[in-house]
Amino acid sequence: MKKRFFISWSGEKSKSIAILYREWLQDNFKVDTWLSIEDIEYGKVWHQKILEALENISFGLFFITKENWDAPWINFEAGAISKGHIGNNVCIINIDINDIP
Repeated sequence: MKKRFFISWSGEKSKSIAILYREWLQDNFKVDTWLSIEDIEYGKVWHQKILEALENISFGLFFITKENWDAPWINFEAGAISKGHIGNNVCIINIDINDIP
């Protein structure tokens, strides 16, 4: 089964980088990705669509910034991906954090 990457973001800086990273992954590696800003149709119940996406994803990319390092949804999504399965992976991409307060 082909792995699908869940791309997590919170805030404008993280969102902008996540969109660019998704394009790079798809263009250069033909990776199947899921990104809320691109994959949830306007008017849909966003949290339900995120939960549905997380059910079948085993790899998550998390773009962490000073503004979102403690965002509840990022923590929730990381936990949902790990789900206690050894084969699932969470990758943190640190954007601008030197020290977390």
